[in-house]
Amino acid sequence: GKTTIVPTNVISLRRWERVTEDGSTMKRIYITTDVGTFFYDIVKNRWASNADSPNEIVDVDSLKALAFAKAGVDNETEFAKFC
Repeated sequence: GKTTIVPTNVISLRRWERVTEDGSTMKRIYITTDVGTFFYDIVKNRWASNADSPNEIVDVDSLKALAFAKAGVDNETEFAKFC
């Protein structure tokens, strides 16, 4: 089975944007935690790991709560504006 990893501390938040070859824009907020780095994909409205391990899944609810608290926001719409 998979191991669920639960972050307990957000160390930093960092916004990242890039225009791809096809002209679309990638927008992410990287979330560095005590158990690894994750990101929120603003365009796809998706939470993911920077290094998706097949044996580990992150507790997304914990990740969201910590990231929102660090950014001082209450939801994904507000979090997407973080810079």
